[in-house]
Amino acid sequence: MEDWVTWLLTAILTVLLNALFIHFAASMLIKGKQTFWQAVIVAVVGSLAAGLALGLIPGIIGIIVALVVWCLITGAVYRTSIWKGLLIGLVAGLISWGVSALVGGIF
Repeated sequence: MEDWVTWLLTAILTVLLNALFIHFAASMLIKGKQTFWQAVIVAVVGSLAAGLALGLIPGIIGIIVALVVWCLITGAVYRTSIWKGLLIGLVAGLISWGVSALVGGIF
């Protein structure tokens, strides 16, 4: 019974942390008011859709399709272009990497 609880808590925490990084990136790159819920939508829907694309399409083509799908979802949620969606993902990834490096260095 504890295994599914641990899995669920880990999944929720991962989504919230990814959403936080996406929210920071979108707030830096897009003018106007961004909500945290937009970032949660991108984190959940974007990850599920990209994961589905990766599962259905093997190899490098699957990776490219997953990236394009994630960028399209991000662009749609924030009402911007696919290129701005890609930039949001890159900045969110850099923030995530920086936080991981900082926390890893501390502990």
